[in-house]
Amino acid sequence: MLTDEEKAKRAAYMREYNQRPEAHRKKLLKDRAYRQNNLERMREYDRRRDELQARKAAKYASQKACRETNREEYLDYSKQYYIANRDRHKANTAKRRNQFTKEEWSDLQRRYGMKHRHGITPEQFDEMLIAQDGKCALCPAEYGEVGKAGRFHIDHDHVTGKVRGLLCMFCNHAIERLDNHDGWADRAQAYLRRPR
Repeated sequence: MLTDEEKAKRAAYMREYNQRPEAHRKKLLKDRAYRQNNLERMREYDRRRDELQARKAAKYASQKACRETNREEYLDYSKQYYIANRDRHKANTAKRRNQFTKEEWSDLQRRYGMKHRHGITPEQFDEMLIAQDGKCALCPAEYGEVGKAGRFHIDHDHVTGKVRGLLCMFCNHAIERLDNHDGWADRAQAYLRRPR
């Protein structure tokens, strides 16, 4: 089913299409004649297509609900399947990877990781980076200076999964220890004050 927004876009496109110069006029008239002669067939096709899309959406929703209710079972199954088919999986990954350059593959992995680990897009990452003036949210390190490939880490709350900001590698690791190890900051301060 088309949403109202998609219908409005389609109608706006058709209005613009009908305003095109004479070169398009003949094709337009031919298309109109074809549509008039085959209107019922086209409507039947649209109806069948919409039904198919609705069935696919319902099937996907039911499968997703089933996966969510049996999450542990599905995770266990997927691990066992991967172990049993590790060589085939690695061969398929290598085959897929060979279709891209090193930079394209790196970009694909980056996009996938951002989307599935943190729920943000590279565009949102760039907006956050601009909002932070291209610097780490905690220290004055600039993007591209620190860590592997100079990229900032996406800092997030490990309990809620909410993204908090962009940090350099060192600040992100320090925050991770503060989050996960009670008293880590006090022990680190005591360690630094210890006589050499």
